[in-house]
Amino acid sequence: MTMKILHLSDLHFTASGISQDVVVSSLSKKIEDICKEGEKPNIIIITGDIAYSGKAEEYSKAKEFIDKIAQFCDIGVEGIFIIPGNHDVDRCKIEKKFFNWYYKFTKEDELNDILTTPQAMDVIKGGTKAYFEFIKQYMSGKTSFGDLGEYVSTVPFGQNGISLKIIGLNSALFCGYDGDDQKKLALGLRQVNACSEKIDCHKDIIISCVHHPFDCFHTFEEPTLSVLERMSDIILSGHVHKSNNSAHRSGNSGETVFVTAGSGYEKRTTQNGFNIIEIDSDSLVGKITFYKYMSDQHLWIKNKDINHETDGVFSFQINKEASINGASITPQNYHANTTYTVVLDGKFDELNRERFEAIEVHLKTICKDLNVTIKKVEKSSIKIYFETSKDLSTELQSELKKIDGLEIIEIKKAEDEIHIKTSKADKSVYHWRTSLKPKYSERIGNAGASFTHSRADDDLTLKDLYVSPNLKIISLGENAKEKIETIVNADKALVKKLGDSIKVVIYGAETSGKTTLVKWWYDKYYEQGYIPVLLSGNEIKDIHVDKIKKIIQREFKNQYNEIYEGNLDEFDPDRIVIIIDDFHKIRFTDSKFKANLISNLNKTYQNLFLTGNDLMQFETYTSKTGIARNILEDFHRYQIIEFGPTLRYELIKKWNGIGSDQLEPNELIRLNNETERHIESIIGKSFVPSYPIYLLTILQAKEASTAQKPEYSIHGFYYELLINDALNKAVKNKEDISLYYNYITDYSYFLFTEKIRMQPLYINDFIKFHNQYCIDYKIDISPKVVLDTLLNSKLIRLDDDTVAITYKYVYYFFVARYLAINISDENIRHKIELLCQRVHRDEFASVVMFLTHLSKDQFVLNQLLKNSKELFKEYQPLKLEDDVAFINDMIKQLPEQVYKPIDVETIKQEELQEEEELDEQEKQFDALRDVYDYDIEEDISSLDLLSTMIKAIKTIEIVGQVTKKYWGELKAKQKYELAEETYMLGLRTLGFHFSLVGQDTEMLVEYLKHIYRKKNLNKNISKEDIDRASKNFIFNLCSLSVFGIVKRVTNAIGYENLAGTFEDILTTHNFNSVKLIDTSIKLDHNKIFPWNELEIVKKDTDKNYLANIVLRNLVINYLYVFNTSLKDKQKLCAMLGIKMEQQRMIDATSQVKRE
Repeated sequence: MTMKILHLSDLHFTASGISQDVVVSSLSKKIEDICKEGEKPNIIIITGDIAYSGKAEEYSKAKEFIDKIAQFCDIGVEGIFIIPGNHDVDRCKIEKKFFNWYYKFTKEDELNDILTTPQAMDVIKGGTKAYFEFIKQYMSGKTSFGDLGEYVSTVPFGQNGISLKIIGLNSALFCGYDGDDQKKLALGLRQVNACSEKIDCHKDIIISCVHHPFDCFHTFEEPTLSVLERMSDIILSGHVHKSNNSAHRSGNSGETVFVTAGSGYEKRTTQNGFNIIEIDSDSLVGKITFYKYMSDQHLWIKNKDINHETDGVFSFQINKEASINGASITPQNYHANTTYTVVLDGKFDELNRERFEAIEVHLKTICKDLNVTIKKVEKSSIKIYFETSKDLSTELQSELKKIDGLEIIEIKKAEDEIHIKTSKADKSVYHWRTSLKPKYSERIGNAGASFTHSRADDDLTLKDLYVSPNLKIISLGENAKEKIETIVNADKALVKKLGDSIKVVIYGAETSGKTTLVKWWYDKYYEQGYIPVLLSGNEIKDIHVDKIKKIIQREFKNQYNEIYEGNLDEFDPDRIVIIIDDFHKIRFTDSKFKANLISNLNKTYQNLFLTGNDLMQFETYTSKTGIARNILEDFHRYQIIEFGPTLRYELIKKWNGIGSDQLEPNELIRLNNETERHIESIIGKSFVPSYPIYLLTILQAKEASTAQKPEYSIHGFYYELLINDALNKAVKNKEDISLYYNYITDYSYFLFTEKIRMQPLYINDFIKFHNQYCIDYKIDISPKVVLDTLLNSKLIRLDDDTVAITYKYVYYFFVARYLAINISDENIRHKIELLCQRVHRDEFASVVMFLTHLSKDQFVLNQLLKNSKELFKEYQPLKLEDDVAFINDMIKQLPEQVYKPIDVETIKQEELQEEEELDEQEKQFDALRDVYDYDIEEDISSLDLLSTMIKAIKTIEIVGQVTKKYWGELKAKQKYELAEETYMLGLRTLGFHFSLVGQDTEMLVEYLKHIYRKKNLNKNISKEDIDRASKNFIFNLCSLSVFGIVKRVTNAIGYENLAGTFEDILTTHNFNSVKLIDTSIKLDHNKIFPWNELEIVKKDTDKNYLANIVLRNLVINYLYVFNTSLKDKQKLCAMLGIKMEQQRMIDATSQVKRE
């Protein structure tokens, strides 16, 4: 007979959850399929964490699942065994006053005192009340529980009189609050002894079930765990949530098999897992098949990542002294250990942890020897020495074909002279044996803040969100202020190759993402087989080598399991990477001491990775020769820079990609584009630093936008969120936050009225402002206290003897806040009127935009409309009808429009690259012209043409954004008026443009002819060709200007929730230009493609060359942005007379197909 056991763990049932339902339903389907294949399990064992928080309603959900799979397996309650985990404790039931009973024990006697105190046990067991009520449905009648919840249950096994004993242990007793599994837990010897009295270790097959692995228990529990190990043949556990479900032998002769199951459900996006264990009753040979969840495909498959060549199977032999049918059951074919070598065809520097584990498991499986031990790894190709008790026959060697993609060149006995005789492994394998402690691995994988997503049930991790930043290479010349700068991505700059040392320092602001970068590369180095050790600069208090090594050794032990000899010195120096985060926080400030510290680190460790603030890059010391040197001159020095358009879009894609299988492909593209525009409108022209933490805060706030203040727009809510976060970290007494809000508001308005703006203010002038503020508000507070608090909040900065606002969004927010608070004051209203008239100035446009974020006062909206209507009021909106006849007359027929199919992602990347270059140029230009030489009272009666055009474009953006922001609050009439003016201002701007062209068209054509002749003097070009080229140029220029304004209006006002208002505008202004804007909005923002509307507009513009060419360009633009099926592309191009090139070839290779 073969006993089959379905081993599940960590199901984490909640009362409801979309992701949970998806994973669990696919899990039950997989179990059903296994049963249908004739592989029905005989028993089900669930090793804890049935519920997520120990609530009764969660167990109701769990019962549905367990009953369903039990039905598939034809198993009654007698074949179901369950134990509790830490998530089965309802921690709401545990009052803080009882915490003195948790984790206070340091030895067995103290533990027993607690376990025998009735009051303590009532509290401790009270947390699992719902759990024990739940399992009565499965455990009653077949076993009885001990005092601590332990049990022993017997299952018939074969025909030889052998019994299978299931031991259930309660390791959740002391799961009371945070840090359960950091060597704080206890089982108690009395719990294990109570079970041992009910079994016969020499005859029974013992399967012990305990939720937590052994490294979660207090050190004094080692004797208890040793007893449990000796009396168990198999120990089943869960808790670690690892996707690579694992099994291993313990002890020198491998008496006990430890089996850990992955999570049945942790997250939808993680690689959940379960096991099936089989034991033959005659030979006591067993095997374990591991399964994993493929989140991208929503299905469960065998986990071959662990045992490649054995189809995801781990084999084992149970040893018993008792005879069965007269034969002693012992391991078969036992031989003395022999050392073999296997040579693999692959590059040594491509060997990583995953491959090393695959090789070791493969050798164990093929050799049928669970005690195979890799003793040494040589760099010549990949040569591995391993020991086995098996005699590798020729037939066996022929089975060894490939391991994780690496071809086997040869496998043979090791030569006598190189035979490794010691039992100790060589240094070459030490780093492969180490593993991160689960809690530390969790810390490294933490995103650094609690980010959640509506399409994910759990907090997001670093891997969910990480985008590799760009770094500026800093090379200092003789003059410390002279820099040669080049940009490189961190993924290229921070790679370590075997044999090459790395000496790297990363500079950056506090919120630039240095620590996140460190954690990402810590994990990356670890996976590549290195031993990274992370510490913070504030932990370093000494420069002496022995003290430094002691600190690093301590952190090494805190971060890793299975440390050979307990000493980092035992490891290959090339494999050790010392990472010091916030190096600028070391406990001494003298540059000479820092230089000595760096020197000692350099002498001791080959690989150093440091981070520090921006000021650290200028730290120097004077050498013995009197020359000033940078303390890190031997390091590769980089500075983290803000995300540009490309990296911002990559982060947006990651965020929106979470749970994106719920979205249709083009819906995701629209969401990405909408989010991109949203982010751009928030960060503006460097309003907010474009570092990941700010971008993620905005994305997170967008997810939870219902929490915003009703008097603010969503934008105002985001800015306040960032400011609140900054002040909450800096202000000790939270009741004082309102004081600082008011203080910065008045200070920012003071800077605005005094025309200081973002420029630095001398500290003496700051104190004068402070003193006047204290008089105005009759308060007594030290300027030092205020200054220190604001500096800590990072809202202002101190440079030498000057103070300045740190970020533009802070300045604009508080100036706008002052105006919004005092908007009833006539002087303030006058100021707002002047600002609205001068939006061609970036500063004033920004203040007005922020004012619309913070105030919905009708006065502001009226001023915006009033000033908008003044712009180009003497020109009629361009209708694109008879008013462009003179342009249409310039050409005889429509130019051929060609659509060249290119993957939409490629087009997007090209667009982002152009934005990146433009963004960099704008920053350089702004840096050169960042001088405020204008005034709010300046004369604007005779603005130049460029300023008027800028003013019109800015006004379109502001009025459009206001309409979109308050679409749900504005009454229909006002909403119509604002949206209509957004359209009309754009069309009046075009009316002005076309009036210039139409003033003297013949003269313009003649001028262009002159230019053509001059450029083509030596070419034989006819007069007709020159005339046609000149007129085509004017036509194309006009079509581009129309297309540009149509897209500008679309981006400003386009929003699906305004569809009713757009219909009203089209009804009132039923001419071609408005039809094109309406079509453009529907193409960009509507989920349903506007086939009917497009056909109508096409018929209306058939004889209007200019309108028709703009319509074609809008559709071609759509095809470059959105995924479209071949059938729809052909239909569109045929409808509009657009020529297609190489369509079939492109579509055949496209990654996204959609009909």
